[in-house]
Amino acid sequence: MRLIVDAGPAFAYLSADDPDHARSVTLLESFEGELVIPQLVLAEVSYFINTRVKRAVGAKKAAEAELALIEDITTGTFRVEPVQEADWPRIAELIGRYRNFPLGITDASVMAAAERLDTPKIATLDTRHFHTVASTRFGHFELL
Repeated sequence: MRLIVDAGPAFAYLSADDPDHARSVTLLESFEGELVIPQLVLAEVSYFINTRVKRAVGAKKAAEAELALIEDITTGTFRVEPVQEADWPRIAELIGRYRNFPLGITDASVMAAAERLDTPKIATLDTRHFHTVASTRFGHFELL
């Protein structure tokens, strides 16, 4: 079993000051299966760290948060899932279909990875986008 991890829970997991920290830690540490972070999500998490954390508590804490994430990747807590060549048409289809949202590349890449990896489970705090978008494989995603 796999769980695709979006930026919100990944960032909250790393940031003790985040209001969703405890909930994210509980979810990610108790999930019995593979935790998969799409590669574009990593860029978004890094952006959040280097804007929100750096602004709130300084560059040293921001670097520590990024190093903690890298350690979790290198020790196998999270598996990074690159965008595959075949994902790009699906990402474009999702962005085009939901252009009035707007749905961004990162969220669409999370959905494309979930479909390709055949897992409807997504850890996200962005319920607005993920509840609305329907998967071609499993209807609506299962949001944790």
